[in-house]
Amino acid sequence: MRRLNRFFQKAAPLHNTIPQPVINRLQKLELSPGQPILNEVPPNSWIFIEEGFLMLIKQKDEKWFCIDFYYEGVDIYFHPEFTSDAKDKRYEVCAVERSVIYYLSPNDEDDLREICPDFLHVIMVLSHRTDMRNQRRWVSLRDLPMTRIQQIQKHYTILFRAPTYALAEYLGLRSKTLKMELRTAQQQHQERGKGPNDQI
Repeated sequence: MRRLNRFFQKAAPLHNTIPQPVINRLQKLELSPGQPILNEVPPNSWIFIEEGFLMLIKQKDEKWFCIDFYYEGVDIYFHPEFTSDAKDKRYEVCAVERSVIYYLSPNDEDDLREICPDFLHVIMVLSHRTDMRNQRRWVSLRDLPMTRIQQIQKHYTILFRAPTYALAEYLGLRSKTLKMELRTAQQQHQERGKGPNDQI
């Protein structure tokens, strides 16, 4: 949990490492490409992505659509709506590539409120950072579809790790021309190697 420990040290400078009571409660889950977390992680759990790339997909009219992405260094709460049984609304989080996540169940998180409140503070800081980043990304990608690919190229190249079809769904690209342009941009990025905003 090198990445999580590094963030903990920054957010709680009085600690050199994650306290043992927290380590004892953190659950580690290694995911293979395509593996969902629905049956692995309890509802309302706090999740930290240590390594890898995941996507949030939504089912509508018996079809699945990608609506968001999560990658190393960010956190999410696995809310009950992800397990909705409604035919027109069901969500799932699955790995795009080999990934490692750590999670706290709601019960373990409640225990830590008294045992280690500093770690709960770290969760609040991390969640606020993730929310702010997602909000900025969402706002910047609401421009005309033809400019969304340019925004990805300039500021969010980490999203090029997503499958082309999923990224096109997320960006709202419907025309075959824009999808081909997106695929070309992905290939060019992969040929050049990772950019600076791939490192979170």
